[in-house]
Amino acid sequence: MVTSPNDPMKGGQKPDAEVIQEVTRRIEGAVAAYRRLGWLLLILLLSLLVAGLALVIYGVMEGHWVLGVAGGGVLLGIILPIRSLMQLHADSLRLQMIPQMLRLADTPKAKALMYELIQKLIQRA
Repeated sequence: MVTSPNDPMKGGQKPDAEVIQEVTRRIEGAVAAYRRLGWLLLILLLSLLVAGLALVIYGVMEGHWVLGVAGGGVLLGIILPIRSLMQLHADSLRLQMIPQMLRLADTPKAKALMYELIQKLIQRA
């Protein structure tokens, strides 16, 4: 069985500053990944918007209402990815809050409350 260097049963506690630095480094990596995914979703949404508008305009100009309806369907289909992008942004903000809150938790009771809050944030995500 492998034990963590932070295992309180073994007496191998890392200093709080090291833990906070490690958590901050991992969160920054996750936020960078969220940011890349966000840009990818934004580019996809913009391309769908352009394609939908082009279909609507072409369908109306040429009298092909089927193309106009298809373009409108594409435009309506953008709503779900926008919700995903907003959820991604909210998750990113939650992640960025954690290191700041860890720094503020200076008493054992505050650390216990912080642990509970982090568990709730993880369950919510």
